[in-house]
Amino acid sequence: VADHWNHAIRKVTVPGKVVSTFAGVCGVSGSMDGLGPASRFNNPVGLGVDSSGNIFVGDWDNHIVRKISSIRIVTTIAGSPGLSGSSDGIGSTIRFTHPGGIGFDAAGDILVADYGNHDIRKLTIVATTTVTATPTATATPTSTPTVTVTPTATSTPTGTATSTPTGTNTATPTSTATSTGTVTATS
Repeated sequence: VADHWNHAIRKVTVPGKVVSTFAGVCGVSGSMDGLGPASRFNNPVGLGVDSSGNIFVGDWDNHIVRKISSIRIVTTIAGSPGLSGSSDGIGSTIRFTHPGGIGFDAAGDILVADYGNHDIRKLTIVATTTVTATPTATATPTSTPTVTVTPTATSTPTGTATSTPTGTNTATPTSTATSTGTVTATS
C-alpha cells in the first residue's frame, strides 16, 4: 500500500491483517534510495507489482518513479528528485509532474500515469540496464533485454595451498547481480 501522507510503502499480511512498513519511514519525507527504512519517499501515490515481485512506485512530490526489489532495496529508475516537467530522456533526465498510478502492459513494460502532464508514459527496458519512456499508452518495445554478469573477485592468500585435479572438472559460475536501470524517453 502506498501510504501517501505517511511517506511510506506499507505491507498488509493476511490472515491477521498485520500492517508493517516495507520501505521508507512513516512521517519522514525525502528522496533517498536505500534498503527498507533507509529509503525515503515524498507522498507516494500509486504502485504496481511486476511478474518478478518488484514493486514500482509513483513518488508523487519527488516527481520520480521508484523500484523496490523483493528484498526491499529502493532505487530511482526514472526522473530526478524534486525536478518536475515533461521531458523524455534517459534515466535522471526524464521529467514527470506528479507520477501516480503504475501498471504494466502485456509485454511487461511499465505504464506511468503522469498526472500533472495528463500523459500515460511507457517505461521499456531496451538494454541490459536501459529503460525507455514514451509519452503514449501504446508503443512497441525496441529490443529484447539481455543481462551479462562478469564476476570479479579480490583475494589475498595466506599460507600454502595445494591442488591435485583428477578426472573431469567442471565449474559452473553463479553470481547475484543488482543493476540500476537507466530510463530513456522518446517522443
